[in-house]
Amino acid sequence: MTIQTTIELKKSVKVVVVLLFVFTPLTRGFEYEDCGADDAIVRFSNVSFSPDPLIFGDLVHVQAEMRFLQGIPGGYDRLEVFRVFNFLGFPLAFRFGCLFGGECMAASLCTTLSKGVMCEWFRGTGHKCGCPSEPILITSRDYPVHVPSLPRFVSYFVNGLYRLRWTIFNYEMKEIGCVTADINFAAPEIK
Repeated sequence: MTIQTTIELKKSVKVVVVLLFVFTPLTRGFEYEDCGADDAIVRFSNVSFSPDPLIFGDLVHVQAEMRFLQGIPGGYDRLEVFRVFNFLGFPLAFRFGCLFGGECMAASLCTTLSKGVMCEWFRGTGHKCGCPSEPILITSRDYPVHVPSLPRFVSYFVNGLYRLRWTIFNYEMKEIGCVTADINFAAPEIK
């Protein structure tokens, strides 16, 4: 190996080390925030996921309270997913994609509330699925949800922190509720 090659190799290693330090996946414990404005009519509290981190292919247990302060005739909702990285010690979020509407377009709120996990939560508290016509409190305690599995190779690349933001709008597209959750995902252990 020549001196020139050794110098170039050392420079390359330094660049890689600096990039790993400057721009690395961020992990921290689960956090959530009701990000709705003061006049929001849908409020969120007591949100938690366990285990932390969530393991691809395993069950996660969800707890949450969603309070409708008044009836909602309908509206739209959007679930955005962000990948969070560490950039010089600060969290930096990149929008990874959207659920319930593909290109981040809002989907029908009443449809979202009338199927899947949401409908089961409504039924579990004695309410009919869909947009509530009166003020109600929807509570989920230790609700099991299966986290999809990924090929092991892929799951190692998607480890880290994700921010989910669910925004609820009325028919005039005025935001009436919002919740964000920072969730860690991890690959399953090799057995």
